Amino acid sequence: MDKSRTFILTLIVFLICLFQSFTSEALPKIKIKHKNDVVVMENGDRITGEIKKMEFGVLYFKSDRAVDTLKLDWERVAHLQSIARYEFETQEKDVYIGSIAKDENHEVPHGKLQIILENAATVELNIIEIIAVHEMGRSFLSRINLTLDAGASYTSANSRKQSTIDVSTFFRKPKYSGSLTLSSQFSSEPGTDKTARHELQLIGNRFLRRKWEAVGLAAFLHDNQQDLDLRTTAGGGIERIFYESNRTLFYTIVGAVYTNENYFDEVKSDRNNLEALLALGISTYRFRGSSLNTTVFVFPSLSDTGRVRIDTSFYWKWDIGRDLYLKLNFLDNYDNTPPPEGINHNSSISTTVGWSF
Repeated sequence: MDKSRTFILTLIVFLICLFQSFTSEALPKIKIKHKNDVVVMENGDRITGEIKKMEFGVLYFKSDRAVDTLKLDWERVAHLQSIARYEFETQEKDVYIGSIAKDENHEVPHGKLQIILENAATVELNIIEIIAVHEMGRSFLSRINLTLDAGASYTSANSRKQSTIDVSTFFRKPKYSGSLTLSSQFSSEPGTDKTARHELQLIGNRFLRRKWEAVGLAAFLHDNQQDLDLRTTAGGGIERIFYESNRTLFYTIVGAVYTNENYFDEVKSDRNNLEALLALGISTYRFRGSSLNTTVFVFPSLSDTGRVRIDTSFYWKWDIGRDLYLKLNFLDNYDNTPPPEGINHNSSISTTVGWSF
């Protein structure tokens, strides 16, 4: 059995075990229905429905009166009502888990939320200081966000075909979060070899203290243009958030990883490296539905002096309604000392249509 098939089978087993470990939590599996949530805007408008989440200054609200999920400006929200359990994150990176206190007598001023914590204590927060709100459901599935992207292109001049498929999931629980991203690209052109690039990336975060998190990273890359049958990367580090607001996030990661590279050409020997990890990430969102995201991972080798790898990803996304969006993607893998007859750069640009839920 070749290395690619071994990797796929190992990945399937890993994901099954991971799923079972999360779903075996000793927690109730029934999700509380809360379609009677209420949002009161600063002009007095009152909307009834279901609070989905709030991030990057946008409150996502599902109402029976609207076909699409409503996107409300968080800065213009005056009051909320809900029976669900949420995680509230402030600009100072304080995190509170609890439910929104009922305010039947209208004692809580507009622009503030009173949160009942799990120990029955209460805390009052200014709405403008809250930068993220996520439902903390009791079941595994209620804590997952999933996005699917797909795109295809055809050039008649040279009959070149290209397709892209991306799947991304994000899981959150108190003080922990994890993401899994799978990206596949295929291209073919008469008279040339078909190319394929598949990458799986898993990242786990553990909240430590204000603006600091521990990060674990595992990545698997198959790229025949770089003659890579499989590159396995595993390691971790510390993440420092330098700036976070309702619109922008800026962070860095410092750590170390171990890398094993297997090549298609049996003449080329496998490469094992201990590498430093330096990462930079910037995300920004504009309320009308446009967002930018850039991440750069730099891997200076500690065991192969002088070698540096750089992985860059960028996307520009526009919301188009009904939880659909358009996305322009750019990926680049750089290696200053590739194997013999290898290439330094492998870059790709694609446009996809995505769906998030």
